[in-house]
Amino acid sequence: FSDKFTFSRPYISLKTTEKLATRDVLLKWLSDYESLSLDEFFEICNDAGIKIQGFQNMFDQIKSDFVRISEDTIIRLEKITITDEIIERVQEMVSDKVESEGFVPSAAITDYSWYPTLEYSWNPFLIESVLSFSQQPIPSLKLSFGNYKYPLTIYLSESFKDYDLEQLFKEVLITANEEKHFKNKNQVLCYLQEQKLCYSKLPGFLTRSGFLASLGVE
Repeated sequence: FSDKFTFSRPYISLKTTEKLATRDVLLKWLSDYESLSLDEFFEICNDAGIKIQGFQNMFDQIKSDFVRISEDTIIRLEKITITDEIIERVQEMVSDKVESEGFVPSAAITDYSWYPTLEYSWNPFLIESVLSFSQQPIPSLKLSFGNYKYPLTIYLSESFKDYDLEQLFKEVLITANEEKHFKNKNQVLCYLQEQKLCYSKLPGFLTRSGFLASLGVE
């Protein structure tokens, strides 16, 4: 069969077919969908024999065709009107908040009073999606230890733009500890959750380095 078929795990295609990439296979399987839930997306990946190493890495491969509009839904890009003017306005709104506060997790953006009108309601996932099309993106970090069900982007001001996650978290906790005087790890976790910087447990770079002990945390 080698003269007629190309074998490229886990796919088999005709010799006359261009070499298949994961993106091509996934888009083929999604060709009949205008919108779908994340559960449906994962089921399609499984049926197509596509191993998901991480949702964001997988979704990045198709984001030129699909956009995430909520915690549970992705739709075709042409089903939503994302113009340059809308991108510019959203970026302006987020940038103003970022420069005022230093950094802003997308999950902490909850007031959409002055946001432009779209076919779908604003939420942190939709903000992340719209800003991903910006030609001059706001500096940001991704919560690498988060869950795909949560917004994971942290937008940074000029003063924080060169920080990595560990540097940012430590800076935040050093400043907060001057007022909060954290006594234990649970108090630290609760504070980070309130700031929308953490969802389930403390990141390892805080618990392994002796940093918390330096703050007086038991």
